[in-house]
Amino acid sequence: MKSILEQFYYGNITPCETPVTDNRFKKITSEIDDIEKEMLEKCPELKQLLDQYRDKNGRLAGTEIETAFSKGFRLGALFMIDVFKGIE
Repeated sequence: MKSILEQFYYGNITPCETPVTDNRFKKITSEIDDIEKEMLEKCPELKQLLDQYRDKNGRLAGTEIETAFSKGFRLGALFMIDVFKGIE
């Protein structure tokens, strides 16, 4: 079995491309879809504005996830540094 570093180097670890399969995510996504459909039924002229909102919100979420991933990775590395400092 390849080490995690080898797997990462060869592109076998791509967390940003792993689809979310959590049932809570699916439920909330479905609820959002239902709300958007209802909004557009009541006010179809808002479609363009809603599309712009979705785009900006998606980009914001992506930025948030990227930042959280980086912070989490750094925190994990700091834990490892602290663990190895204690080894004598």
